[in-house]
Amino acid sequence: MRSSYLDQRLFLRVVELGSLRAVSRDYGMETSSVSRRLTALEARLGVKLLDRSGGAARVTDDGQRYYESLRRLLAQLDALEDGLGGVSSDLSGMLRVLAPPEIGRRLVAGWLRGFQADHPGVSYHLALLADTAAPRPAPDLVIAQDFSSGRFPGHCRLATVPQVLVAAPDYLERHGTPATALDLVNHVHVLTRPDGPSSTLRLTAPEGRRQIQRRTSQVTITDHCTAADATRDGAGILLAPEWLVHNDLASGALQRLLPGHKLDPGSLHMVWRDTSPQPAQISAFVAHARAQVAQVPGLIPDTD
Repeated sequence: MRSSYLDQRLFLRVVELGSLRAVSRDYGMETSSVSRRLTALEARLGVKLLDRSGGAARVTDDGQRYYESLRRLLAQLDALEDGLGGVSSDLSGMLRVLAPPEIGRRLVAGWLRGFQADHPGVSYHLALLADTAAPRPAPDLVIAQDFSSGRFPGHCRLATVPQVLVAAPDYLERHGTPATALDLVNHVHVLTRPDGPSSTLRLTAPEGRRQIQRRTSQVTITDHCTAADATRDGAGILLAPEWLVHNDLASGALQRLLPGHKLDPGSLHMVWRDTSPQPAQISAFVAHARAQVAQVPGLIPDTD
């Protein structure tokens, strides 16, 4: 555990853990010593950083602004010092990751557990949010399906995400199996777009002709995992990432539709703040995630 800028590091951990007692255990210090150091830090800065009650603490607005800037500065300083003596194998610090719910639950949570097992000094916070509005504190890394370079100029394309149309055998027995894209008009669809009950399907027919098929439905479920559950129960036809329904297709719980058609694929990205030098735990997790993507059936890893 790094000892330089100790008062500032104690403050960061209090914000992250919300407890002076937890931080005192982390650092092997008395809670009263942690409290005195934080009080001295506030006195030097001339602002109140934390509202404290007993062993608990809540960051103030001034403290939040200080936290965001301080976290980045110390991460850069640590990376710089590590680089002077070669890359440190003893990674430490907090890694904050934001991911869409289904990707976070099914993929990223496991990646983070494995990463922490390899680097016990790293703590992580995984936020699962359908939209890319960053929570506070802001994330270090965002797993994104639709990449926008505006807020996070650091970027790594992780994989191409093939899409498939699927339905349960029970549904197909009741409604028939579509043979062409036009047949989809007569079917019930489970949609996952949050912007209304209509969705446009773009695909390429076996002879190479591009088709655009508009689908309507009374069923919209914005969480892909829940939508897949409903589809297994016979709710309708679902357009899903292949990796999400890979096991269901293998077991026969779901059946792939229009296998001769090619659906436009999606993509999976990791984006981060463009800091120089980059904190070691961020670059290490990016490399870890790229290796993990190669183990996921239904994802095509990016090799660039």
